Amino acid sequence: MLFSGPGIFGALLKGVMWLIVVKYSFESLKATVGGNLTPPISGKTISQDFYQVFKQFGIYVAIFIAFGWIGTKVGFAVGFAFLIVALFFVPSMVILLVTTRRLIHALNPVIFVGLTLRIGWAYFLMNFFLILLASAPTYLTQYFTKFLTPDLQLMLSGFAKSFYTIVSYHLMGYVILQYSEKIGCQLDYEDFQDPSAEDYESEDADPDAIVLSEVAPLLQDGKLDEAISVIKKSIQQQPIWGVELSERYYNLLKMRKRKAELVAHGVNHLDMLAEKNQKNKAVAVFSECHKLDNDFLPPADPLFKVAGWLNETGKTKAAVAVYNLIVKPYPENSLVPKAYSRIAQIFNDRVMNTEKAKKVLSVIKTNKLGVEPSLKAGY
Repeated sequence: MLFSGPGIFGALLKGVMWLIVVKYSFESLKATVGGNLTPPISGKTISQDFYQVFKQFGIYVAIFIAFGWIGTKVGFAVGFAFLIVALFFVPSMVILLVTTRRLIHALNPVIFVGLTLRIGWAYFLMNFFLILLASAPTYLTQYFTKFLTPDLQLMLSGFAKSFYTIVSYHLMGYVILQYSEKIGCQLDYEDFQDPSAEDYESEDADPDAIVLSEVAPLLQDGKLDEAISVIKKSIQQQPIWGVELSERYYNLLKMRKRKAELVAHGVNHLDMLAEKNQKNKAVAVFSECHKLDNDFLPPADPLFKVAGWLNETGKTKAAVAVYNLIVKPYPENSLVPKAYSRIAQIFNDRVMNTEKAKKVLSVIKTNKLGVEPSLKAGY
């Protein structure tokens, strides 16, 4: 039967899931354009403005209709050549769809060819990486074919295609952010806010709102260094109040590879994330800053939380390494005995080394705090 059986149901389910992936990819692109490198996570991310997905598919529909018409009227060779050229310009069309929200502008050859020329060599480089990302799922699936069952192969293929699609849109978003001044499009910054971010009722209610409003047009124009300068100047007058501005500043420093400033701000940013119990972000910030500077040393409280979150995810050596960062620099801190206790617990429960666990506990009993446990671990 046409509409019965697992085949039809499976195809419909795949179609729905693919629409959701494309919508999320589109929102990731928008978040990147806004200078936010954190993946958007919110119910609105999928439900809001879902019609944009169909506009994106409209680009491909228009291309293949034109390919069919040219192939029929002129010849297959000419039609195929048109298809190759058109697919080359698809990223420009998607960028135009994001910046103008109009499908007719995205499909206008004068506009998308001009856009490509304004971006220049970076567009060719972006296309090269997009081709690599598009082909990655196929090669990945082929590599694991001999190790997996057909069902697992199908799952791996679907996951890989979804992941690399999201990464591809993120890459296009980064190009928009970096070359928005050359692109010459006026971006509506409100459209590129993370849907999960809280709205500010007034500038008086949130001291960071003024700074965010000053930074917004600079990000629109791709003036990242000027945006950083505005935030730095505001910090001299008063500390950053909320996570949104702190994260915006951290991401801008990371994008511009300003390592010393990134590590310096990372101390406060990590403290703020830990206070809000944003586990994944806090662990990522600690890892990034510690890799850049081995002397990176936040306060004891966020370190203790990060170590606990690492231990929760099974990264026991890394957890012990972070607990050790509390021991020597903060010998008088009340968390030091707790850090020793957690290290002993890891030795006993995870490493299965009861003797070492006892030695660690003996340090607490003899008050020899500040003596680093002997497990060598780190990032």
